[in-house]
Amino acid sequence: MRCTLVVEFEGESGESPRRVELLRLHRDDISPSPGDIGLTLAEAQTAMSALQQEFVVEQIGRFYRCRRKCERCNTTRRLHDGRCSRVATVLGPAFYVRERWKRLNLRRRWHPILVAAEGVCF
Repeated sequence: MRCTLVVEFEGESGESPRRVELLRLHRDDISPSPGDIGLTLAEAQTAMSALQQEFVVEQIGRFYRCRRKCERCNTTRRLHDGRCSRVATVLGPAFYVRERWKRLNLRRRWHPILVAAEGVCF
């Protein structure tokens, strides 16, 4: 018997869903042993840590996509760099790419009245 655990994250408004394969299991059907019923503790822990890792990556990715656009002018900020970071979760550590963006400076001319009237994006 072969089994594949797959998680599918639904896309937002027209995006295609993202599918992630978490784990592949193989059981011998011909000569099963008593311990082959269900998941072993090691397989369950591996599945849960993989599921937690993918959830963290997806949630942080969606958060970044929402925050990358400027709230005032709706301009997408350019990516400055990305570094690997670690977040502590209930099921253990999860790793993700921490993005940093360049600031927006949309001032056409430097004049205090124009800046106060139009707003400046940083």
